[in-house]
Amino acid sequence: ASRMFSGEPPLPRHYADAPWRLPPSSVRVLALPLADELLSDAAARRLSRLALRAAEELAGVLPMGTQSWTPSLRSLHVTLFHPGAAPGTSRDSAPPTPSPRALHHELELAQRLAASVPANLTLLVDRFVITSGGVLLLLFLPDHNGACVEALRAAAGRAFPSNTRHTSGLIHASLLRVVVLPPGYHGAAADVARAATAVCERWTRRLRGVRISLRGLLYVR
Repeated sequence: ASRMFSGEPPLPRHYADAPWRLPPSSVRVLALPLADELLSDAAARRLSRLALRAAEELAGVLPMGTQSWTPSLRSLHVTLFHPGAAPGTSRDSAPPTPSPRALHHELELAQRLAASVPANLTLLVDRFVITSGGVLLLLFLPDHNGACVEALRAAAGRAFPSNTRHTSGLIHASLLRVVVLPPGYHGAAADVARAATAVCERWTRRLRGVRISLRGLLYVR
């Protein structure tokens, strides 16, 4: 993860910088915002604030010398689809720089897709997990109309057929990423792993089943 960040405290590198050096506007995303005043309900905004408190608590149990990154409240989101290159794409496999006309057309397609998002797209909190790569995730389950998320992803795939890398089937938001972990603290049996798991379990018990409603998406490039 360290190659994805620079500075101290760590900040994400731009995709135009090393190690990717991708052409301008290569990475675009369609996302469901979780803390937007217009596109998410009060429950989603409250959940977003609590989720970042969970990330803060997790950061507090990490050993001295750890470097981590946490997104801002306004940037919390569930990724729906990548119309262009996905994060992690190498320069050799990246598509060419899209023309202004192509980007305008893509924006129009994204607007049509956004118009199809129902006013009551609801998700349920499932659990907090820490991945083996050191990323704290908030996982969601679809509510009774949750097939809508997969339907939206399928519609995006039809609208942007040039995309060759499918978005993960998980419905999740990233809350924290460990960038540098001091030597001796790696592995599932390490004390830090047990402490991180305990934080996840505590917040899962507190928030599992919370229902949020989203009513729009963002197109970001």
